[in-house]
Amino acid sequence: VLRPSKEVFYELLTLYKTSNYSPIHGWDNKGYGPFDGSMLTKGLLTYYYHEIRPNITVELNRCKYQNMAERPMIRINKNNVQCRDAKESKEECTDCRQTAFNDIVVANSKACRSPWNCEYHDSHADSRVCKGMHQSWFQMRKDLENNSDSKYSPSHQEEGSYYPEHQGYCHGGKKGTYIPMKLAEEAG
Repeated sequence: VLRPSKEVFYELLTLYKTSNYSPIHGWDNKGYGPFDGSMLTKGLLTYYYHEIRPNITVELNRCKYQNMAERPMIRINKNNVQCRDAKESKEECTDCRQTAFNDIVVANSKACRSPWNCEYHDSHADSRVCKGMHQSWFQMRKDLENNSDSKYSPSHQEEGSYYPEHQGYCHGGKKGTYIPMKLAEEAG
């Protein structure tokens, strides 16, 4: 959550134009990278609020407020891995895949891929959060279709037979097997 500030905006523009970025060590070689988005806004803001303007933010728990169900360790080069959170050691590296799904406030399905790809996720650590994300997404779809004010038709929901967490919206475990939503006027 950010509060808009022209002062901060112009500081960030200057920082972006004048700072060096390393794919291995991030902005000004301070260790804010490598991670998805480290060269972009996500990485620049992380660097800015940790190095340029420290102590004016509260960092939220990434496992609770941006859980991506990703592996905790990332490969830096052929011989080295580091914790995804550069502030943590290898021994203390937090594995967000171990977070109970009900404790997650914001989930990002990037590592899990989109629910409409109809992929199966077992109960293994790599898949547990993904399975919860997809179950939740399909439940929200079902709730939307079954809402009396909805413009979508629930009539085709039971056509799919692939794994219970897909709740009848997939014919199989690959792209192209998702059963799309239909407007009530198209279904009738």
